[in-house]
Amino acid sequence: MTQADDGRELAVQAGTPTTSGGVSVADVAHGVVRARMSEYLGGTLGPNEYTRVDQHIGACRACAAYLATLRKTVELVGSLPPPTAPSGAREAILRRARAEAAEH
Repeated sequence: MTQADDGRELAVQAGTPTTSGGVSVADVAHGVVRARMSEYLGGTLGPNEYTRVDQHIGACRACAAYLATLRKTVELVGSLPPPTAPSGAREAILRRARAEAAEH
């Protein structure tokens, strides 16, 4: 195990060579990389973890394909029209809020 920038432990693949006595950037396990893809895309990973994930993606076709699929999914979901509340929802919410406020 190695620690992520935020203190969480990252699993590494067994038997993979390390650099400078630590874990090389390509050693991060696929599941760990995929679990952090949203943070990777959102730019919320710390610099060390971002580098590990980025280099793993550069060396791993399967994770690169997973990232491409996630990017396309985010793009398509972003192009959907915003949801609208059903007719009468505002009034129903206000009625319920008033009723609950009256109880307290």
